[in-house]
Amino acid sequence: MPTIVAVRTYLRLSRNQPASPRAALVVGTGALAAMMLLAAAELVPWLAATWSGLLLLRSAGYVASYRPTWSARRVGITEAVLGVIYVGTMAHVYGA
Repeated sequence: MPTIVAVRTYLRLSRNQPASPRAALVVGTGALAAMMLLAAAELVPWLAATWSGLLLLRSAGYVASYRPTWSARRVGITEAVLGVIYVGTMAHVYGA
């Protein structure tokens, strides 16, 4: 969900449409907090919480005033690559 909010916000901002960068950051921060709680309870590995932190930084970059001027296609490809890396590292950690 944080990725969807961040990407939609980025695309709206890049088209000079009204969008709230705060929403993307709040959702990302909530996801990070949830992952940290789950990691503290040993329900997920700490690597998952670390990834959530990195993805929150990515979201901050998407909604910052100095955000990159990427096409929707480039953002989509970037997100697909990040998703594959995330799933691959989690599969490796869980021993799949």
